[in-house]
Amino acid sequence: MSDVARLAGVSTATVSRVVNRRYGVSASTIEQVRAAIEQLGYESSLVATSLRSSRTNVLGLVTHSFQSYTAEVLKGVMDALSQSGFDLIIYANSDLYGTYSDGWEQRHLARLSGTLTDGCIVVTPSREVRSGTPVVVIDPARGSAVPSVTADNFAGATAVVEHLLGLGHQRIGFIAGRASLEAAWSREEGYRTALAQAGVPIDPRLIARGVSIPSPRRRSRVRCWTGRTGRPPSSPPATGWR
Repeated sequence: MSDVARLAGVSTATVSRVVNRRYGVSASTIEQVRAAIEQLGYESSLVATSLRSSRTNVLGLVTHSFQSYTAEVLKGVMDALSQSGFDLIIYANSDLYGTYSDGWEQRHLARLSGTLTDGCIVVTPSREVRSGTPVVVIDPARGSAVPSVTADNFAGATAVVEHLLGLGHQRIGFIAGRASLEAAWSREEGYRTALAQAGVPIDPRLIARGVSIPSPRRRSRVRCWTGRTGRPPSSPPATGWR
């Protein structure tokens, strides 16, 4: 900070006020200090900033893994943060399907909350999460009381099945997602409701349960249907995966 003050021709106290966005500094001095900061490549420590002001202007995004759905969520978060003055830290699990994956959301939150972030977004947690830092969940676990954002999964699944029925399909498979996710239950309920309203019997053998898995194992679900029922579904399966 003393190097910035020397280059800008101001006191270290003035540099501190500019860095921490405090009042009492003229616009011209702010520009002068910012120019010196940019020239020197100075970056304030997140932890030091947090200890001084109890804020970091950083949000965390916690996810189990990166898939197409997560990428879309990330784009939305970045759009919302644009011009807000907040930065984003992303924390993803490194052990996608191993034993270490259990309880990933709470471990990641513990590492990001407190001095590193002002709040966290958790994407599709498998259980309830707790943190001293504000948290919002995207697609919560069943029965979660944490503030959350989710789509109308029931209506979406119903619309998909109604569309397939309209194309003449009767044997519609359904790949259920993680049983811990509220979204997975809502989608299966939409699937069952659409079939029932159309008078199509629900064949439990056409419902496969699983989690988000690589494509070779997804193909094995279809082979599993064929083995259980003697033939695969008449359409690509509706899915509750995430």
